[in-house]
Amino acid sequence: MGGRIASMLVAEGEQASGLILYAYPLHPPGRHDRPRVEHLSQIDIPMLFFVGTRDAFARPDLVDAHLRPLPRSQIELVEGADHGFAVLKRSGLTKEAVLGEIVKKSVVWIERLDERRT
Repeated sequence: MGGRIASMLVAEGEQASGLILYAYPLHPPGRHDRPRVEHLSQIDIPMLFFVGTRDAFARPDLVDAHLRPLPRSQIELVEGADHGFAVLKRSGLTKEAVLGEIVKKSVVWIERLDERRT
């Protein structure tokens, strides 16, 4: 399920311990004036956002303006990554390596979330 839909369900009362949002579509590409954030302030569980710095759906300054201020949010910027977490060849990284790091960070976050609940 997409992060936007999942977050909307949680905002409407669906139960979850936390949300990991990969490449959350903060705004439509080229439509920076239409942020998709109204419901996020209603979420009272931890949220982890992975956002590529070249993501056409999440301009970095809007990530700072709309996602960082959320009280239970954590932002992980993926340097040079686009919406699908592909990176430029000159970065020296592969998409697989980037996704591997995202998975590792996700697992650590989930483990810490579980530790806080016990």
